[in-house]
This record gives sequence, C-alpha cells and structure tokens, in this order.
Amino acid sequence: MIKELVLKNRTYRKFDSSFIIEDQLLIELVELARISNSARNAQTLKFIIVNNEMKDEVFSTLKWAGALTDWDGPTPEERPSSYIIICNDESLNYYNAIDVGIMTQSILLGAVEQGLGACQFGAFSKSRVSEILDLEDHLKPVSILAIGKPTEVIKLVDVKDGVSYYRKDGVHYVPKRSLEDILIKK
Repeated sequence: MIKELVLKNRTYRKFDSSFIIEDQLLIELVELARISNSARNAQTLKFIIVNNEMKDEVFSTLKWAGALTDWDGPTPEERPSSYIIICNDESLNYYNAIDVGIMTQSILLGAVEQGLGACQFGAFSKSRVSEILDLEDHLKPVSILAIGKPTEVIKLVDVKDGVSYYRKDGVHYVPKRSLEDILIKK
C-alpha cells in the first residue's frame, strides 16, 4: 500500500480549482505532520492553512515549474484549492530542514490517500508571504504546499537525456534514475 501511495505522490501543477477541500481535512493532514518524527524532537515547525480569499495572494508569490520555460503556471481554472504554509518558529532556537521533508511527505501521502495531489514549493517570496499572512517576526515561512484535485497525467519514465521533467502531448513526464544507478553495492 505504501508503494502505491508513493507512486501516486507526484508534483502536480494543474488542479480542478472548483474542487473544495474542507478545512477539517486540511487539519487532519497537518495532524499527520504533527505526529511525524522530528530531529531532536524539537517540533519547531508551525503550519498555516490558507483555504479562503488569501489563496490568490499566496498563489502570486509562487514560482511554478522552472524546467518548463514556456509555461507561466496554472490558469485560474487549474489552480490549487488550498495551501498549507510551513513556518519555522525561530523562538524555539532550532531548525532542521530534514523535518520539513519528513512532515511534508506525511502530509502529501495523506493527501494522496484522500484522492488529492500537491506541489511543494521552496521557490516563493518569503517576505511577501510573511506580509500577506501578517506573520510574527519569529515565524519564518520555509515551504508551501499547494493542494487540490489533480487534473494532469504524470508518468514516470527512465532517464535517457537528463533528469529534467517535461511535457509532451498533454502528459507530464518525470525521468527517474534506475535502481541500479542509485543503489551502491558493497
């Protein structure tokens, strides 16, 4: 079952913007992050759900699909339904980027289990997000998860000419190295 979830957990960039995600489901996804392991058990990450009129402002801060140079990002009809913004609470005097990965993966696998998809962003205007959300100085945004009902087809393919993703005939292709290429045998 975990392999099936991991295979479905792709970086989606096109969604059905009319699809509504209830706040309670987003809270349940954050709960998965809360109960995930954390370096030193420091638990310095805080989460903000954006499922209201601020969605358009958050969207405007995102840098979409750098490898797709001929694409400006999703149209209004293709935008995600919701966002979860991950912040580090600097008042707790610790930060470990590994926690962002662990907790994000928990959220994303939970989203996939619910028939949703997501795109994780590190490329966004952190200062603008802080301003939009009126964050206290000790809360620093480190990642944004755009969540929605995916509308695009994504296929994994073997690496041939590099690892950059690409689109062809409406399908989003993601090259993956073979197991033999990544497994070092001793």
